[in-house]
Amino acid sequence: MDRQDFINFKEQFLDWTKSVIEEKQPNGFPICPYARQARLNNEIQFIDARENIDRCHTNINLKKYMIAICWLGDEPIYTSKYIDTKLDEFNNDPKHKNLLFFISTPHTGAFAKNFTNCVFVQIKSDIMSRREYLKTTKYYENWTPEYYKYITGESK
Repeated sequence: MDRQDFINFKEQFLDWTKSVIEEKQPNGFPICPYARQARLNNEIQFIDARENIDRCHTNINLKKYMIAICWLGDEPIYTSKYIDTKLDEFNNDPKHKNLLFFISTPHTGAFAKNFTNCVFVQIKSDIMSRREYLKTTKYYENWTPEYYKYITGESK
């Protein structure tokens, strides 16, 4: 795989983050209220997983980074079913019990579609505490009950 493609992906991802993910929504919050901080503090780890999806859990460094973005490529070599199976495997592996693996593609997301195919990896306890704080604000106000339950596992 071409290293320049991966460098271009990282630049495109950061541009997409700035122009889409960090933009304010009707509720006054960006899609991800923590994306700007992660970007500005260089707390986003990029992993090239185009040829090996297992790199999503073997190459992560969430002691240094807030989030890992595993790039699967614009046209992944994996089927959607295989990716879902791997994410279930990663999320249910006792060795990764404090990690949350989820997909972001041109076909997923309620508020923004990714321009390419990625797996996001975050520390579960970190994201859960941030969600608890966001519940005290108007952040979830414009979320449908179905999407809220899908993301948080709770009823709205």
